[in-house]
Amino acid sequence: MNHIINFKTKQELKPGESQKDIQQKALREAKEQLNHYIEVTRIVAEQLKHYYNALVEEGFTDEQALKIVIAHGIIPGGVPPME
Repeated sequence: MNHIINFKTKQELKPGESQKDIQQKALREAKEQLNHYIEVTRIVAEQLKHYYNALVEEGFTDEQALKIVIAHGIIPGGVPPME
């Protein structure tokens, strides 16, 4: 979701609404999205760590496991799911 602060002309503002109100709402939404993004990145990091650990447990060296995780990113096995 992109948040671009669109400035409105006086005619476009709702009664009682100001440019400051619009900016404050956009800032609140951006902060909410940041919290969500931080949580998602923690989950992705945990998934990647589990993937790395599983590769090492299956016999790959640390270096091999790291290269595999880097190559595959967040898609274990490097194959996107079928739709």
